[in-house]
Amino acid sequence: MKFNISNASSTDELLKLASELKPTTFAIEPCNGANLLSLALQKHHEVKTISGEAVKNWVKVHCGGQKTDRNDAMALAFLSLDTMLKPIRTKSLTQMKMLSIFTARKQLVSCRSSILVSLKGMAQAWGILFPAKRRNLEVMKERFMEQEELLTKPVIDAFEKMIETLQKLDEQIRDLEVVMTEQLKDDPRSERIRKVSGIGLMGTHRLLSTCGNIDDFKGPKSFAAYYGLSPNNRSTGHNYRIGRCSCRGDVDMRCTLFQSAAVLYMLNIKHRLPNCALKSWIDKKVAHKMVWGKLMVALAAKLARILWALLKYGEDFDINRAGVSRSMLLSNVAN
Repeated sequence: MKFNISNASSTDELLKLASELKPTTFAIEPCNGANLLSLALQKHHEVKTISGEAVKNWVKVHCGGQKTDRNDAMALAFLSLDTMLKPIRTKSLTQMKMLSIFTARKQLVSCRSSILVSLKGMAQAWGILFPAKRRNLEVMKERFMEQEELLTKPVIDAFEKMIETLQKLDEQIRDLEVVMTEQLKDDPRSERIRKVSGIGLMGTHRLLSTCGNIDDFKGPKSFAAYYGLSPNNRSTGHNYRIGRCSCRGDVDMRCTLFQSAAVLYMLNIKHRLPNCALKSWIDKKVAHKMVWGKLMVALAAKLARILWALLKYGEDFDINRAGVSRSMLLSNVAN
């Protein structure tokens, strides 16, 4: 019996047709509903989610760049047979829930920042100045009331509505952070990760919602590369060229690792980092006058490798062992 999957007008029809097929391989491109579709199809079939960039490159090479549904389907069919091509990992329902909460909080924080910047800008137009890094809403409201004669009541009411919106956003963000904390309680790995300096709640939550099964990574280098912390290689012949970091993978987790690296760097500057291999490594890079940006990328990549070790071996974070190569650890065990 033959089935024309392309004629399925909805996801339900596609799943119905797939349930009547023998176990086979489905190749799909990533989109908003691809993850949920992949989970549903994986009950009876093998699913490979192939990046749109790979499909685009295949169509460009084999079809002269003529992008049509037929050419895209043909590209997916051939790419699904490529054993060297790594498909995109399908996230579990738990990971999808965590990502939704994280994204909701991110949007609320973005709205809060936008309103706060606008409020301070309008206040500055009236000659009312507030420190850049302070946001005491009650003090701001009092400052507006002091200028009631100049601003008039309608303007003050508009400012107060913006302040009330900021207060509501603060409460909503705190509520989501409570939910994030509850989600992490079910994962025993969270306590080990949060002990790493600079990672915190946001970093732990984002890491566990994106990394998936740690056994899928060959080693610490592939884990760092997964978050875009490996350099681009543009080598040819005898010309060995290493460029900037690839910046692939999850942006939010990579930013968190950069912030964590900055925290470690400031702890070292303030002499609050204990004597350990990690401190020696940072001091060595600083002594060689490495550019600050490159140092942050290198330190973030080292943090990613440390996190891989914690997830892989199930051990607690130890600052005295952080930054020590595995060859040194093995030699110490042998001795």
